[in-house]
Amino acid sequence: MASATSAQLQAALAAHAAGRLAEAERAYLALLGQGEDFRVLLQLGVLRLQQGAIEASLEATRRAIELGPRSAEAHANLATALHMRGDDDAAVASYETALDLDPRRAESYYGLGRALLARGPEEGLACFERAVVLDPDYAEAQCALGAGYLGLERPAEALAPFARALALDPDYPEAHRGRAAALQTLRRPAEAAGHYERAARLAPGHVPTLLGLAAVQQSLQRHALALESYQAALAIDPQCVAAHLGRGAVLHDLGRADEARAAYEAALAREPGNVPARCALIALAPVAPGDPRLAALEALAADDAALADDQRIALRFALGKALTDSGAPERAFPQFIEGNRLRRRRLAYDEAAMLRMLERIPEVFTPQLMREKSGHGDPSTLPIFIVGMPRSGSTLLEQVLASAPGVFGAGERPDFRDAVKRAGIDDAAGAYPETAPALAGAQIRAIAHDYLSTLRAAAPSAARITDKMLMNFCLVGLIHLALPRAAIVHIGRDPIDTCLSCFATDFEQVPYACDLEELGRYYQAYTRVMAHWRRVLPEGVMLEVQYEELVRNFEPEVRRVLAHCGLAWNDACRDFHRTERPVATASKSQVRRPLYQSSVGRWRPAPELLAPLLHALADARPGASVL
Repeated sequence: MASATSAQLQAALAAHAAGRLAEAERAYLALLGQGEDFRVLLQLGVLRLQQGAIEASLEATRRAIELGPRSAEAHANLATALHMRGDDDAAVASYETALDLDPRRAESYYGLGRALLARGPEEGLACFERAVVLDPDYAEAQCALGAGYLGLERPAEALAPFARALALDPDYPEAHRGRAAALQTLRRPAEAAGHYERAARLAPGHVPTLLGLAAVQQSLQRHALALESYQAALAIDPQCVAAHLGRGAVLHDLGRADEARAAYEAALAREPGNVPARCALIALAPVAPGDPRLAALEALAADDAALADDQRIALRFALGKALTDSGAPERAFPQFIEGNRLRRRRLAYDEAAMLRMLERIPEVFTPQLMREKSGHGDPSTLPIFIVGMPRSGSTLLEQVLASAPGVFGAGERPDFRDAVKRAGIDDAAGAYPETAPALAGAQIRAIAHDYLSTLRAAAPSAARITDKMLMNFCLVGLIHLALPRAAIVHIGRDPIDTCLSCFATDFEQVPYACDLEELGRYYQAYTRVMAHWRRVLPEGVMLEVQYEELVRNFEPEVRRVLAHCGLAWNDACRDFHRTERPVATASKSQVRRPLYQSSVGRWRPAPELLAPLLHALADARPGASVL
């Protein structure tokens, strides 16, 4: 090419690099008027793709390949255009040609990975892994690798590539959004919120970012902010079903049932077959015989083969609730069986490891250990711990306590468990309770101070804060050592009623509740742990409350609980259903209603269906309590 033409090409490339696409286009076309040139055609193909002219891009790139058939870059560019056209099979073939020509080209592995995602995340992931090995500073490939791990439900592995992408480009919105999603899945919502907020600032008006931000804000009990985020998403896309559903869920938590219903109905107006919306409406209020909501659910359940498993699960539990509400519990129980069967096969639950951990608690937390480790805790009276099994009345009890002046109901808080983990006792990894005997006094104090600082942040001005993370029953001894003046309330309910209520609830994170025999064995292990705490805790540290007695003899029982917590009676406790506060548990609709006793002595299925549970419950050790 003549020097004048070379100068023209350099000017065209400079205009292209600066984003002056129209100027670059004119220059490329002028050069092609002087004769076809590989470099010009290659760049024109890139420019056409940037303009959204995919067919024109393909034409220019194919002409370039005719002139330079050994160019890996040209074949990769062709593959990119094919991928953008939706022709992934052809794109894969072109990327493979590019890699045959240059097997160390990271960009080709990245593009091949994107094209292979249509076949499944595993194939794409392998390409992204290869791309970052070849070029660790390739931010887009690092981000894609993180997204690949997320797609395979490996969020912990996704964190590092997202972090690397952000180290290379701190203003990379997709990497912030991806890392936020991974942190959200790992139940680290505060960190996730920061990344979602950054992504929202970098890419304003991106609806998926606003939806993710709203979800973590809701989990952090920042309900007003969550509503704002959902509203912002709807301002951009009024037809966004996910935003209507999310907004309804926040309003439901807040007890604004009429507004929640309107939001769910808005979702259904846009997508009449939406299963989550149908199920949410069932959860919002009891279902009477002949209710059209029941008929709609039955119609969906009759033809659910095309639904994703998570929707089929939600549908079965919602239908079971609707049938129970409408007076047909015998028809409801098979729905719960099927819902739990589908749920159980999706959950990884090592029952033997869980039961071993519960078995070891009484063996480790001996009276001698409790005496030796005492005297190191913090004297704070801020927390009120509510422990027990799910579906035992804990939400009712917390709602009553949160109705007393100066008490903030914080709900299910992972804070104490997290403080224990940060102190080096990782119960999730199986180290708890084995490391408890090695705890130093400084570690015990650190657990208390860590926990109190986190809990205090939930309600800076409250005199007392309830924490009803029920699984804390495993940690009661450690709670007392770290916070010897904290009130602990254990609420229990009839064992069969408790287990059947768990079985009838769609608990995503309670794996033992999906199988009646596993549920019975877990319940018995729980009763043995609680019996041990009764024996080793000083008198007056833990109060026992029976759900049936609470609803039968309400005011005296509430006065007893308040006295244990150092609180005075207040008439607002009697009108607990009027207390306005967010409630996120499965009982959030029930605690908005006046006291009722219909959950005492609930309907029970035929003995042959109940046999696995009864058999497991009968395996209790002699003398074990079933409170």
